[in-house]
Amino acid sequence: MKKSKNRLADILTHIGVAIVIIVALLPVVWLLMTSFKKPVDVYAMPPKIVFNPTVENYVTLFVERNFLHYLNNSIVVSFFATFICVFLGALVSYVLSRYRIKKKENIAFWFLSLRMLPPIAVILPYYLLFRNLGLLDSRIALVLVDITITLPFSVWMMKGFFEEVPIEYEEAAMVDGCTRFQAFLRIILPLVRPGLAATAVFSLIFTWNEFLFALILSGEGAKTLPVGVTGFVTFEGIKWGLLAAGGVFIIAPILIASLFIQKNLIRGLTFGGIK
Repeated sequence: MKKSKNRLADILTHIGVAIVIIVALLPVVWLLMTSFKKPVDVYAMPPKIVFNPTVENYVTLFVERNFLHYLNNSIVVSFFATFICVFLGALVSYVLSRYRIKKKENIAFWFLSLRMLPPIAVILPYYLLFRNLGLLDSRIALVLVDITITLPFSVWMMKGFFEEVPIEYEEAAMVDGCTRFQAFLRIILPLVRPGLAATAVFSLIFTWNEFLFALILSGEGAKTLPVGVTGFVTFEGIKWGLLAAGGVFIIAPILIASLFIQKNLIRGLTFGGIK
């Protein structure tokens, strides 16, 4: 009787997992299918599951719509913003986790509270600042804004990883002749590599998908993918095929980057143990 109950529970669990996977993947699959449909197939009622695929939408994106320029802007802005956030976040997180600073918990919470600030509340000051500096419609402005938004989260996230590394590792390294910075660089950073990878992925997602600031602060010169795809929603109607093809190119880089560093996302390190 007990075995029957366990088997039934396993079956129900597998069914539940299958349903969750289907629900999660269905929008992505539908987006991918729509990107390969002709307009007549997109608007067909009932929707067509079987159709003759075409790459017409993708050709239109890169030949007629200057989509490669938007893609390049997104890659440049996201890469530099993510790199700087992880670099600065690692340094600040290490200091907060190792050094005795008065009210450092309040400082850490202050970093996180900056992430809670609604972006719409600071969009006007940013606009006026970058206008006076002559940085409107520039990648530099978008990188700086993305750093401001994402860095607090990076600091808060990485602080926990550094705190899990026993300080004895550094003490042992310094006994062997390492300076504090060398111990940080050679001992601590390799140990928190999964944390750095996870933080990089989340930072990349935040910066890649950022829409509001890119919409207000950029024109045609610095326009990114999320802003670029809005051009397919016009007064004449929504161009679903082009919109879906653009959506595929927004999703694909993040998915590929996550697959490449998935091993580091799984925290397989054991903390504790002294040399």
